[in-house]
Amino acid sequence: MENAKKTNSFLSAIEKYAKQQKEQMVSEVEKFKADELKKAEEEGLKEAYNIIQSEIASKKTQITSQLARREQQAKMQLFSRRKEMTDEIFCKVRKKLLDYSKKDEYKEKLIANAKKASELVNGKSCVLFVKQDDTEFAKKLAKYFGEGTEIKAASDIQLGGFRCYCEELSIIIDETLDSKLSDQEKWFAENSTLRVV
Repeated sequence: MENAKKTNSFLSAIEKYAKQQKEQMVSEVEKFKADELKKAEEEGLKEAYNIIQSEIASKKTQITSQLARREQQAKMQLFSRRKEMTDEIFCKVRKKLLDYSKKDEYKEKLIANAKKASELVNGKSCVLFVKQDDTEFAKKLAKYFGEGTEIKAASDIQLGGFRCYCEELSIIIDETLDSKLSDQEKWFAENSTLRVV
C-alpha cells in the first residue's frame, strides 16, 4: 500500500508539474501572441501612416498642379480681356482720327507739319508719301519742299499725315498719324495700369 501511496504521490507530483508546465506554456504562448499582435499592430500603423503620408503628398501635388493651371488660365483670361479693352480703345481712336482727317483742321495741321519738315530738308527735293485720299491735297504740301518733290500714295498710311523721304540727305521725316498712334499704343502698353499679375 505504501507503494500505491508513493505511486499516487509521484503521479500527483508529475500531474502538478505537468499542469504548471502547461500553464507556463499557455502563459508564454499568450505573451508571445500578445507581443506579435502588438508588433503587427505597430507595423500596420507605420505602414498606414506611410500610405497616408504618401496619399497626402500626392493630393498636395495634384492640388498644387490644379491651382497652377487655374492661375495660368485666369492670367490668360485677364490678358485676353486686357487686349480686348486695349483693342476697343484704339479702335475708337482710329475712328476718331479718320473722322479728324476729313476736317479742315487736319489739313491746316498737315501744312504746319510740312513747313517744319521743309526746314529740315532745306529746299531739297523729296518723296512725300501720303494716304490715298490725300494725294490731291499733297500737291499743296509739295510746294514747301524742293522742286521735283514727288507725291506717292502709301498703303501703310491708313489714317493720314505724311512721310517725307529725302534721298540727298538720307533722312525720313514721319508725320503720319499711323506711326504716332502706333507709338501711343506702345506707350499705353508700357504705362497703363492694366496689368496682368
